[in-house]
Amino acid sequence: MILVCLVGMPVSYIFYKVTEYAYLGLGSLWGVRFLVYSVSYLVFPFLTYYFLGEGLTLKTIISILLSLIILTINIL
Repeated sequence: MILVCLVGMPVSYIFYKVTEYAYLGLGSLWGVRFLVYSVSYLVFPFLTYYFLGEGLTLKTIISILLSLIILTINIL
């Protein structure tokens, strides 16, 4: 438990700094929120496929495409 707490403090600080830099780059916290959501949804299906063997369904593929669209709109 102590190891988890010790590792959690630097990770929390890094998360704070990344959020700060993303806010400076995008200009709003909503942009940061959509960016983090989109990236997490891009990573999650591939990790579930790799670790749990779940295949990509049509719904998952459409959700991945939608998250790519959100990322594109957010970056422009």
